[in-house]
Amino acid sequence: MQTAEDQTALLKAKYAVRRAELEVSKNEIVSKIDAQKNLLALDEAKRSLSQLEQDIHSHSASNEAALAISEEKRHKAKLAMDQAEENIRKMSVTAPIDGLVVIRGNRDASGGFFFQGMTLPDYHVGDQVNPGSPIAEVIDISHLEVYAQVDEKDRTNLKVGQSVDLDIYALPGDSFTGKVQTVGGATSHEFWDDNTQRKFDVNIQLDSKDRRLRPGFATRLIIRGDELSKAVSIPSEAVFEREGKKIVYCKHGSRFESQEVKVSALSEGRAVIEGIAPGTVVALVNPEVRASDKSKAGGSSGPDLSTGSK
Repeated sequence: MQTAEDQTALLKAKYAVRRAELEVSKNEIVSKIDAQKNLLALDEAKRSLSQLEQDIHSHSASNEAALAISEEKRHKAKLAMDQAEENIRKMSVTAPIDGLVVIRGNRDASGGFFFQGMTLPDYHVGDQVNPGSPIAEVIDISHLEVYAQVDEKDRTNLKVGQSVDLDIYALPGDSFTGKVQTVGGATSHEFWDDNTQRKFDVNIQLDSKDRRLRPGFATRLIIRGDELSKAVSIPSEAVFEREGKKIVYCKHGSRFESQEVKVSALSEGRAVIEGIAPGTVVALVNPEVRASDKSKAGGSSGPDLSTGSK
């Protein structure tokens, strides 16, 4: 609108200059006074035109500045609108995967203190949450693993790919199978755990999916080790260590003599060994220590020390 008004005023000013020039052209036939008036009118029209041109130039600059300010305000308003829309979108959280939503324990409710065995309440609507606190997690129940721990003496018997039979207590009567996926390379031991027996972590991948399975189910599992044909096994307490070697006390006649053996596999109750024949009678108690104790006690007889190998 300002530009249109300026263009109209400029056109009128040019017409006024042109009209004054026509009047000046008549000065030869008019009186000197009228001729002087015509010259003054021409000068005034030219000054008005020059001033108007300067004003139009100033108006153009100011209009551009005002337009730039308006554009900046519009841009700022659009940014504020986009930010508001983004905040609205963030109020609705969409999981990137399908799965089961598990609400986490509200550590903020305990004042930031947490100790072993403490039960935390779940998050509820209206709870205040500190920045960065996990509220819930989405678990892909189509890919479930079983986590277990084994004693360090059983670690050598485990290998990746071994078959596993699982009985889940929450689903009695149903049997599941799986495979050993990973076996921990280092023991896991918490500083508050008084048990000196170290544990190794084992992860087991289930062979089949079941929508009834849920995270946190307790499971009884049997890991099937390697099949050993014609193996000789004895109770694990019949294997002793002397000078860094594994020995077994075998019965020869009325005496027990030490025999060095190689332990191929060792579990909680049995030891698979090489170096003695099937049917050999072995001692469950170190006969050398037993004999020493008997001599100190005056030669009194003790219980049977032997058992058969198979």
